[in-house]
Amino acid sequence: MEVLEIVEPEMKLRYPAMRQELLDAVSQLAAPQDVRDVPPGVNWILENYTLLYEDAELGDAPTNAIGVTLYDRAEAEALAAVADALHAVIQEAGPYASEPDYMASQAWKTVVTEARTAHSILSLQRQQQGHTRS
Repeated sequence: MEVLEIVEPEMKLRYPAMRQELLDAVSQLAAPQDVRDVPPGVNWILENYTLLYEDAELGDAPTNAIGVTLYDRAEAEALAAVADALHAVIQEAGPYASEPDYMASQAWKTVVTEARTAHSILSLQRQQQGHTRS
């Protein structure tokens, strides 16, 4: 008897470029010591917060991103955890704090931990979807 392997077709996202922006954001948050080439006057932490929490709406309705910028519930939950952790940092340090102030926040360690988890989940899914860049 022949065994057939079932292969699901590759899911097409509505906004794959925004998915790459989300992956770039969690990469920065997962390894803040490696962040380079940020233009003067740009607070990359606040920019990533705006992308995750507001633009991608991962703070309010993360599952709405499935099929739009994310492939599944695991990705949505992982990025929502990053957005929530960043929200806690912004609440603690204030919306106009500096990057060092954000990183000195009690909640910052959670941001890094959640971002590392999210980066792993998004990278794995990317590999499964047939992409190699992460």
